[in-house]
Amino acid sequence: MPWQTFQNMTLSDLESIFVYMREVATQYGNVSLVGTADKMIPMPAMYCDTTMPCGAGMTCSSTTTTGGECLANTCARDGDCAVCQKCSAVDGGTGVCQALTGAALAGCEANGY
Repeated sequence: MPWQTFQNMTLSDLESIFVYMREVATQYGNVSLVGTADKMIPMPAMYCDTTMPCGAGMTCSSTTTTGGECLANTCARDGDCAVCQKCSAVDGGTGVCQALTGAALAGCEANGY
């Protein structure tokens, strides 16, 4: 892999590649981007505070200047949420993304996130 090129990419460049790969996978009926030897590629975590709000369709988990995570307003499964977040949907319904805490967060971080 040409890491020398990737190391100079901006966040916008990396997000564009991620969105492109996700769209290509969706066209071929595989929205998880996971092969037999691959691990799940989670949505990137976005952070926010009172000076830097979340994008459209997201809510900040904090109302202070100390910061929080941007949480998606709707989800159907954990894959719709960012890394180290969980969807509250039950039985195929619609839920909201929630930040992990405690042992669940520690486990997510132990996996390299």
